[in-house]
Amino acid sequence: MHENSAGKPILNDFQYKTSGNSIHHLYHFTKFSKATGTSLTELDSVVEFGGGYGNAAKIFRKINTAATYTIVDIPVFSYIQYVYLSTVCGPENVVLFDETKTITTGKINIVPLHKNYMKEVCVALSTPDLFISTWALSETNEATQAMVKKLNYFNSKHLLLAYQKANENFSFSENIENLPAEHTATYQSEITHQKENFYLFTERK
Repeated sequence: MHENSAGKPILNDFQYKTSGNSIHHLYHFTKFSKATGTSLTELDSVVEFGGGYGNAAKIFRKINTAATYTIVDIPVFSYIQYVYLSTVCGPENVVLFDETKTITTGKINIVPLHKNYMKEVCVALSTPDLFISTWALSETNEATQAMVKKLNYFNSKHLLLAYQKANENFSFSENIENLPAEHTATYQSEITHQKENFYLFTERK
């Protein structure tokens, strides 16, 4: 939980020297692990759709340094993630899909969202253990959600999703609940302290 100085994050807890964002991301991982009985150290491959500046990837890598972690996001965020994660995790541990055109095992892979890349990423990833999207997918449009579902969430075994109740700003957010036939919900509940926001964890049959 200890924050890096990069970006000068605002600390919310001085005992652990951590930020609200890191507390939130670690809570997601802990909640998923406890609710599903899944150890994060046993996950070999993780895909995150919408990675912010890369904080969740940084935290997960501290928990499981050997895992392959892939972030799919719009290009401007992809390059922010590359700069941040190269700074805090070391440039040798972060690769751009733009340059490699493949997923590098044991590294953090940054994939700019582009329809021509998505099938290539699916093939390169094979069957990831976990797909994560905390509000990014629920805040996007219907076409992007349909694309991710058509890819069967990159054929991931587990889904860790967080989303909000549909509203005038995010009218498609609750479409997240419409799971592909291959997935069964293992946990679904309103998030404690976040009214009208929900977790949905699933496992592929």
